[in-house]
Amino acid sequence: MEWSGKKEFGDTALTDWFVGEGEQPTGKTRAFGNLTFATVYDAGHTVPRDRPAESLEMVRRWLANEPL
Repeated sequence: MEWSGKKEFGDTALTDWFVGEGEQPTGKTRAFGNLTFATVYDAGHTVPRDRPAESLEMVRRWLANEPL
C-alpha cells in the first residue's frame, strides 16, 4: 500500500494488547498515524465467532477512539 507513513509504520514494533485483567495477551498490534493493525490469537477470518469478547472489545475501543 502506498502511504506517506509506510516506513514509520513498518518501523513500529508489534506490541501485545490485552482484554481484561489477564496476563495472557489477546494478540499483537501496531499503529502509526491513522492506521492500526491488530491480530487476535486463536481466531481465524471470523474473529467475532472465534473470539467474541475480544472482537467486541476491539470494536468498542475503535468506536471510543482508544488505543488497543
